[in-house]
Amino acid sequence: EAEGSLPYLLVLCGDHGMSETGSHGGSSEPEVNTPLVLVSPAFKRKAGMETPRVVEQVDLAPTLALGLGLPISQNSVGRVIPGILEETSLRDQLRFLHLNGHQLSCLLRDSMPDYKKGSREIHPLLPPD
Repeated sequence: EAEGSLPYLLVLCGDHGMSETGSHGGSSEPEVNTPLVLVSPAFKRKAGMETPRVVEQVDLAPTLALGLGLPISQNSVGRVIPGILEETSLRDQLRFLHLNGHQLSCLLRDSMPDYKKGSREIHPLLPPD
């Protein structure tokens, strides 16, 4: 890395796993779980990383978008991977979570025609009055 340059990020992942016979497309554990490795000098090596964390594949898109300073895709249902935020300032962590929450709220609003912000008429977690 040159002095003053931005750090690199290497993302290594698979789009699907495989069964023990070499096929894919099923729902067994080896077919739906794939490795995800993120390598960057921006991340500090942590003790306890021998036990990998489990993340959802849909969480990769919003995490990479926010990390690169790009907007999250309008139809993304993912959320920022918490472990990625640990090395950023508290201000940036809150900003990323706010942007992700806002995007998910907009997706919910757009997918529910009767959704009204701030109203108890239609709220996914509260019973109707």
